[in-house]
Amino acid sequence: MLPLFDIIVLMKKAKNPKVMGRIDVASYLDITPQYVDVLANKGELEFQETTSGKIFFERDVIAYERKRVIKRAGDKRFKEKR
Repeated sequence: MLPLFDIIVLMKKAKNPKVMGRIDVASYLDITPQYVDVLANKGELEFQETTSGKIFFERDVIAYERKRVIKRAGDKRFKEKR
């Protein structure tokens, strides 16, 4: 078991994860809020349902974006953003 001092130090170092709403996710991914709902309902984006709607962790959205970029890399239909 860790000493109390070590536990307090670890708690201070731990940061609260950033959460994003549906509109924030849509803006970040450059898609519509309705498509964010589709991705969430298909299980491609993890979310937590609350009384005020769906919330997403920023780390999950960034992970989805990375996966999306890798998938598009070989597709000639998509041009790179400059």
